[in-house]
Amino acid sequence: MKRWRDRDFEDERDRRDEVPPGPLEVQSLAPHGPLRRFGLPLAILGVVLIVVLARTTQLLTYFGGSQPTPAPPTPITWVGTTAEPTPPSTPTPTPGARPTPTSLLLPEVDVAYQPLQPGWVSPGETIHFTITLTNDRGSPIPFAPCPLYRMYLVGSAEPKHDRLLNCAAAGSSLRPGQSLSFDMVFVMPADAPAGDGAILWEPRSGFRGSATIPVSVGPPVLPSDETPGAG
Repeated sequence: MKRWRDRDFEDERDRRDEVPPGPLEVQSLAPHGPLRRFGLPLAILGVVLIVVLARTTQLLTYFGGSQPTPAPPTPITWVGTTAEPTPPSTPTPTPGARPTPTSLLLPEVDVAYQPLQPGWVSPGETIHFTITLTNDRGSPIPFAPCPLYRMYLVGSAEPKHDRLLNCAAAGSSLRPGQSLSFDMVFVMPADAPAGDGAILWEPRSGFRGSATIPVSVGPPVLPSDETPGAG
């Protein structure tokens, strides 16, 4: 049997080793960093931006596709007036400068054409095509005097005629950034060889530029009384 001193000592030790009661400390599952703090707001912001961009793209596509395509300008009527080419004025030579061809002194324009309808063109047949002149320069190209041009079938021996543009309808100049379309009327030469050919359109004064229009030449159309095998 323990003595009273030993019993008092053990009770004192138990009281000393006993953990005092208090609130439990809860440890967080993940550290409190910037990613945890701003992750959810950034995710929400990203979803909102994606929705806004998608909606904006739909609106642009809708309104952009609903706009009507502008109709091409009406070509200026062909006049077919022939004229003798005017000899260009010779510039005053600069001492020590190399001679420059007079044609290189003329302004250059962009020359485009509307392709002919597919099919064969017979000798003697009249066809139409459109020539469009565009001034990409920063200064106007005067149409006074009215520029001359010519058009002919490459390889044909028929004489080539210089003609005047319809300057009365076109105006006095081709302004910077302006485009003018001209209707052209061409009669296929009688000596046109059958097969693939080309009509060359080129200016003779006023500006530089040219266009080559492909054409398919077929056999001549015979009158009904000359049809092979008739009679």
